[in-house]
Amino acid sequence: MGSSDASGQILNRVREYQRTLEGLSRIGPEVMPPDRLMHYVAAQVSRVTHIERTKVLRYRPERGDLLIEAGVGWKEGVVGQLALAVDHRSPAGRAFQTGAPVAAHDLYGSQEFRIPDVLREHGIVSLLNVPVMINGLTWGVLEVDSTRLLHFDEWDIGFLSTVANVMGTCLALNEAQQHTIEQRAERERERVQSDILMRELQHRIKNNLQIIIAFLTLKMRDGNGELRERLDAVIGRVQAIALAHDLLSSGKQGSSVEFADYLRSLCANIDPQRPDLSIEVDAEPAKCRSIARSPPGSW
Repeated sequence: MGSSDASGQILNRVREYQRTLEGLSRIGPEVMPPDRLMHYVAAQVSRVTHIERTKVLRYRPERGDLLIEAGVGWKEGVVGQLALAVDHRSPAGRAFQTGAPVAAHDLYGSQEFRIPDVLREHGIVSLLNVPVMINGLTWGVLEVDSTRLLHFDEWDIGFLSTVANVMGTCLALNEAQQHTIEQRAERERERVQSDILMRELQHRIKNNLQIIIAFLTLKMRDGNGELRERLDAVIGRVQAIALAHDLLSSGKQGSSVEFADYLRSLCANIDPQRPDLSIEVDAEPAKCRSIARSPPGSW
């Protein structure tokens, strides 16, 4: 009868573990940000295991410790502020270093571990740590801490390890999404900066061409007949260049120019200055990039 009761209790516990894991598996990074996710996981683990204190510890490489990022059942000033060592005699540190679950059924009855002050202050006597992995690396540790002597069996270890894996997957997805968002934002900043620089460059080119035309026009007034004719021809060529630049830098679609229309507009403003010569354009429709949107080297 006693054996049957024990088997029934284990079965009920395993079913509860399974239901909890099914619920956690439906949580993605789009549902909960990392801080809420960690607190939610800590609360669910405490509820299902009936262990009053749980915590999520994140490794900080810049400090070489494990910060208690989330948890339930701890006094004020612990979560978000207190950090634990990662040495081999620290239960959490050993789980982090080995990448394997670490259980302590009786902390005070064993000389294997050094008991952190925060565990002494809260009367913790039994605990179980499992590593949280992200992209093959140990991100941190998920831990349950009990004030009652407990023996953690394979079901407890398997459940907590699976929870840690689910949480690690969600954290990895969130990290990847944030990286993608940052990359897009950086590309947009670069595009905006490029547009500003391109507009400034176009403005300077246009001003320079106008200065050249004004200078040649002034010289043409002071010159003789032959010089005036030559300068007038040069001014016409510079104006043609200025027109070509304006057409290419504006672009009807903002990113491309209809080449046939561009060629007709350009040729219509070119005066061959020969009565026996005219310019006609016969061109198929085609697109070319406008200067305003063309990245360097793409022309």
